Amino acid sequence: MSEDIDWQERVAIVDLEALELQCAPLTKGAAIALASPALVGKSRRHLRSMGNTLKALVHIGHSGCTGAVARSVDDALEQHELVKIKVLDTCPQSMGTVAVWCHRVLDAQVAQWLGHTLLVYRARVTGPIIQLPRS
Repeated sequence: MSEDIDWQERVAIVDLEALELQCAPLTKGAAIALASPALVGKSRRHLRSMGNTLKALVHIGHSGCTGAVARSVDDALEQHELVKIKVLDTCPQSMGTVAVWCHRVLDAQVAQWLGHTLLVYRARVTGPIIQLPRS
C-alpha cells in the first residue's frame, strides 16, 4: 500500500496541465530530446533495434497518466529495462506529454516515438541487462 501512496505522490508532483502546455509547441524530435537527455544517437539506435520485436506491455487509456500507470511501467522497467508503451486514442494527454511524463516521473529515457507507441528505457540499479554502446 505504501508503494501506491509513493507513486501517487510522485505523479502529483508533475503538473500534467503545465506539462501539456510546455509540450504542445514542441516538435516530435524536440519532445524526444526533452524526454531522453542522457541518450546519444548510437545508444538510441541500439535500443530501437532491440525494441523492434517487443510487444507493448503497458497501455495508457482514458485515465491517462496516473499512479497506477506509473507503477505498471516501473514494474515492467524493473523486469525488462526496455518497454513499449501503447498510448490509446482515448488518452487525455498528448504523446509528447506522455513521453516527458515518463522521463520526469519514472526517470526513464524515451528511445523512440513511433505512431502511438513509445519505447522507454531505464537501466536497472543492480545488474543491468542491456549494455549500451559507448559513443
